[in-house]
Amino acid sequence: MGHGTNIIAGLSVGLESTGLPVIVISCAIIGSYYCGEATGIVEIVNGQSIPLAGLYATAIATMGMFASGVFVLSMSGFGPIADNAGGIAEMSH
Repeated sequence: MGHGTNIIAGLSVGLESTGLPVIVISCAIIGSYYCGEATGIVEIVNGQSIPLAGLYATAIATMGMFASGVFVLSMSGFGPIADNAGGIAEMSH
């Protein structure tokens, strides 16, 4: 066992931890597409029907997932500021 095997082992553990979220997000996107297609909403262009509801449902689901990310990023950005303010208030009695 050397440095190379330790790096490979650490990389494999890191990739294992991202595997399940990737699968869950992929299933959510595919599921939203099929739910949108199940509505049967189509656009008629030059006499041909083009199914667009699946793409619209995918866009809505994606924006829903992005909306929760805003809260996570803002808490990680402002968390240290709030902790420092709490520490200063605690030290000043």
